[in-house]
Order: sequence, then structure tokens, then C-alpha cells
Amino acid sequence: MSIRQTAQELYQISKKIDLLKKQMEKANEEEKNKLRMELSQLEKEKLHLRRKLNNLKGKPLPI
Repeated sequence: MSIRQTAQELYQISKKIDLLKKQMEKANEEEKNKLRMELSQLEKEKLHLRRKLNNLKGKPLPI
């Protein structure tokens, strides 16, 4: 995957995370639990993509 593709995917995930956080503000407790699990998964994916992007650019992130 190219730097550009990785950056675009990272941007899309960031937007999804922002949207989920806004939805959580309006959600009831049951929906919040589902949103938290999805948010957790997206944040893990975001971190993975950020590391991948930095590796592609030659600047690895510390663990």
C-alpha cells in the first residue's frame, strides 16, 4: 500500500472515530456499549495505520 493510500485510509478512520464520539453523546447506555467496542476497534486500527504510514515514510513510532 502506498503512502497516499495509507494516509487516506487513516483520514477516513479518523472521521469515523469523530462520528462515533458524536453519536455516543446522544446514545443510550446499550448503544454506548456497542459504540465503545466499535470505537476501541477503530482506534486500534488507527494506531496500526499511523505506524504503517510512519514506517513507509521511514519514521517509526515508538511502541
